[in-house]
Amino acid sequence: MPETTTGRIRRNSPPALPSVHDDFADSRFRHGSIQPAAPPPTTQPWWFGDLGSADGEDIVTVADRVWPASPATALKRRHSLRRLLDHLAAVPGQTWQQRWDASTFADGARPVAELDTGGQSVASLGLRVLLCLRVIRPTLPEMRANRLTGYADLFRQAQADPALDAYFAAVRQRPVVRSMHMTATFDVACALTIYGIPLAELTAQALLHYAWECRRHGVTYKNRGNRDTFGGLLAWQVLHDIGQFPPGTPQSIRAAG
Repeated sequence: MPETTTGRIRRNSPPALPSVHDDFADSRFRHGSIQPAAPPPTTQPWWFGDLGSADGEDIVTVADRVWPASPATALKRRHSLRRLLDHLAAVPGQTWQQRWDASTFADGARPVAELDTGGQSVASLGLRVLLCLRVIRPTLPEMRANRLTGYADLFRQAQADPALDAYFAAVRQRPVVRSMHMTATFDVACALTIYGIPLAELTAQALLHYAWECRRHGVTYKNRGNRDTFGGLLAWQVLHDIGQFPPGTPQSIRAAG
């Protein structure tokens, strides 16, 4: 595995929202007090190092260290990870990100589950591992094209970030149904993944950008295909209440955006 530990992801930042306001010109939320803005990817090193150019087996080894598991579970994860890595290794590129960007999955039109055969569902598990370990950084449509069951908790474990642990705990203390807890944890895990940042760099502007993008692409959690709802509703409220945003930030995403 490379000795470098920089966490810089070599993908350009997602574009600012060139057409969000045009897409929803009649929305009453169009002229909010906070302007949505995608944050630049972080230069903060991840504790598991920079795996962007790592050998596939080194990535498998890191995954075993990040998620200790029973022999059967670890074997399934290794098989899933190797399956997707072997596929990407055949795509031109010097890094896993470049190979992902050149693959048939890069536009979000195809899920990686299309690699599965014989009724097995393994490739999406490999994708979850690569995303959690920051090996590749997808766009929102690319990420949401895939079924990523249990992603939020896998992502939290991989980050080893006390602030993220505290956010998850604060979400689960909310007296709402479990599906709302799942939505709030997934929204933050998804935003941190697509922007390539830690929780400390998730600003109100960035979460609002995520919310608009979910609406624009119709990929709001639990409301796929619905272009009338924002992502991040409960996530915003919890982050506001735990002091993630500056004083004076509106308490809801609708009020902000």
